Amino acid sequence: MILTGLEVVRALEGAEARHLAQQVATYRSLTNRENVSALEICGGIAALTENVLGRKMNHVTGLGMGTSVSTEAIEQLEAAYHARALDVEIDLCPHGDATTLAVLTERGYAVNAFSNTYVRTLRDKDLENDYPMASRS
Repeated sequence: MILTGLEVVRALEGAEARHLAQQVATYRSLTNRENVSALEICGGIAALTENVLGRKMNHVTGLGMGTSVSTEAIEQLEAAYHARALDVEIDLCPHGDATTLAVLTERGYAVNAFSNTYVRTLRDKDLENDYPMASRS
């Protein structure tokens, strides 16, 4: 199994976007807050919850994966975040559509950090537990 390439990148970004959307849906369900939402935008998900939750529950992931990004879409994203007094924070994959970086640069965005994901195939022996179980006395 090949663990590099665009197919794996898209699968990982898609999983991250779905996970974020599920977190928002769970938070909305637990709090009954109608203004909590996950918006689909240009192949990704934008999480909009409450300011107190910071970037953990208020950011964008998957933007530009498998689709182009437009200035109009980013303007709508910015308006949605600014309406809630939230900063627009985007976890951007370097393998996204080329329009993504171009539009974000044009709008004044800059990179402030990089994140890497490593993947490997698990073998049967990886599932063996070599660690002793902790016990309570």
